[in-house]
Amino acid sequence: MSDLDNENAGDKNHPGKNIDAQVDKHYKNLMAALKKIPMFHGLTMDQYRTILAISIYRKYDEDTILFSAGDESEYVFILIQGGLKVVLSDGKAITRIDPPGIVGEMGVFTGQNRSATIITTCDSIVLVISRIRIMGIFKNDESFGIKILMNIIKDISDKIRRDNRMIEFLYHGEKISAE
Repeated sequence: MSDLDNENAGDKNHPGKNIDAQVDKHYKNLMAALKKIPMFHGLTMDQYRTILAISIYRKYDEDTILFSAGDESEYVFILIQGGLKVVLSDGKAITRIDPPGIVGEMGVFTGQNRSATIITTCDSIVLVISRIRIMGIFKNDESFGIKILMNIIKDISDKIRRDNRMIEFLYHGEKISAE
């Protein structure tokens, strides 16, 4: 520590204190967002740190296309702040994604091209993780990879159950109205 740092170490108004506090708050916000993403549930603090270390922090303006239907699936996008909409190839927006949210993970793991277009609905902050870096985690730490894959399986299972309930509701609703 320099003499200047020593001299200002107890000064709450020292610019370095404010920067450290902002960085700490920002880091905690990112960690809190990751913990809410189903794909990352139950990871250790070191594993969350690894996810942050392989992520690229990006800011996008409103109406920015993150990826389009048919694109290769090279990246996972974790929405930290802002909003996204999912748009089908016919141009119809089918859902909105609020933070914390994730898009692109299925294509990254299956190798399939994007099935929809993702567009920011306002200025947004996103963590971007490449397929290569995610697969690097799997190679370097199998238990880490297994946790993520088990979380994805659970998430897909939950979505299928939810969709099945919706289909059942729609089916019975149509059946009732047809009688």
